[in-house]
This record gives sequence, structure tokens and C-alpha cells, in this order.
Amino acid sequence: MQRIMFDTNAFTALINSSIDWLAFFKNPKNEIEFVITSIQVEELAKISDVEKRIQHFLCLCSMNARLIFPVGVFGYTRFELSIFGGEEDSIYDSLLNKGKSNVCDAIIGATAYREKCILITDDKRFRRELISNGISTKTFEEFCDYLKLQLPCELDQ
Repeated sequence: MQRIMFDTNAFTALINSSIDWLAFFKNPKNEIEFVITSIQVEELAKISDVEKRIQHFLCLCSMNARLIFPVGVFGYTRFELSIFGGEEDSIYDSLLNKGKSNVCDAIIGATAYREKCILITDDKRFRRELISNGISTKTFEEFCDYLKLQLPCELDQ
């Protein structure tokens, strides 16, 4: 089973797409496990537009995304929902930019590495860092193309 993690921007792309995602998520042939961390949940909760926030959470629920524990970083992750220590800590450090303004992205990337997920993101700079650290990543468009090969009739627009 393929494990997929969406960066927050990929949720927006999913909602804005014309593909019938509900049909895809309900399909028993779908052998993709969607996972999410508390970091993405909190980012989605901060969406100021109430209708957009509701759409994002309904999408998340329809995916049956499984909550996984992120790489623990004091001050950023919930202690009880985090895993501290491990080889992914060096990945986290490598993903962190010099200004340390991308802590949440680095946590998500390191967690995707630990959990062997494909991380779906449209953030070009983040993708370059993921690729240079050996973390599997796809843009939202590449993810859609991949799915069309797997279940072509389910993703017709």
C-alpha cells in the first residue's frame, strides 16, 4: 500500500480541482493510505475563511487520513503527539533553512521520510530540499497523473 502525505497547499489544490475526489476516496480499489500529522491539522484549523476551513476538513475526513506522530520539536509539535529522537532528526536539521522560518515544513518532511510517505506539495523550494534529502515527493499535478494511471476511470474530469 502506498502512503501519501499532503502538505497544506496540496489540500487547497485538491479542493480546487475538478476531479471527483469523493468517488476516488470511496473506491475499494484505492490502495493508498493517506496520513497526516497534527502540524497539518493545526495549519488547516488556522484558515480564516470559515467555508474554506470547513471544505478542507471535510476533504480530510473523506480521505480517512490516519493521524501519525510527527518528528518532535519543542515549541512546535504537541508533546503527546510527537516522537522525539531518531535518524529523522538529521533529516529535519538538513531541511531547516538558515533563518529557521520553515520549522513546520521541516517537521513534515522529516516525518514523511520516517514514515516512507510520498509528500505532495507544490512548494518548489521545499521540493528541491526534499529531493536533495532523498525524500519522495510529487507536485499535486504529478500526483493526479500517477492516480490516473492507477485508476483511470475514477479520475475522469
